[in-house]
Amino acid sequence: IDLRSLGKVAQAVAVLVAGLVAVDVEASAPMVAARLVVAIVGAMVVYAAIWIGTTSICFWLVDSREVSSAFTYGGREMSSYPLGVYGQTLRHLARFVVPLAFTAYYPVLGLLGRDDPLGGASWLAWSGPVVGAVAMGVALAVWRSGIRAYRSVGA
Repeated sequence: IDLRSLGKVAQAVAVLVAGLVAVDVEASAPMVAARLVVAIVGAMVVYAAIWIGTTSICFWLVDSREVSSAFTYGGREMSSYPLGVYGQTLRHLARFVVPLAFTAYYPVLGLLGRDDPLGGASWLAWSGPVVGAVAMGVALAVWRSGIRAYRSVGA
C-alpha cells in the first residue's frame, strides 16, 4: 500500500466533507452519495478514455508522450476551474470534444443544485458515466485502428 496515495485520498475526502458541510447542500445524504458515485465513476471512465485515446496516437507519431500529458494532466488542471473562465472555443472543446466538463463541472453543479450559467441542462450532472462510455468507445476505436495499422520493426 502506497502511503502517499492514501494521503492524497484522505486529503481529498477531508476537503470534500468540509466543502459539503460548508456549502450546506440541500440534497439528502443518499442523493449526495449517489451523485458522488456517479461523478467518480464518470470521471474515471472519461480520464481512462482520454488516456487510451491520446496514447494510441503513438501508433502514428514518434515520441507522442507530450500529447497524452497535455490532455490528461492539462485536462486535470483545466477541470479544476469552472468552465465560465474559459473562452467559448475551450468551453466547447471541454463539453463536446474532450469531455472534461463531465469530470467536475457538471457533477459539482448537480451536487450543489445549481443551474449551469452557460445554459447546460440539469440532467448533464448525471451523464458522466454515459459520456465516459461514449468517449471510451471512441478511444477504443482509435486504439483498434492503431493496432490494425501497426507494422513491427521486425526485431
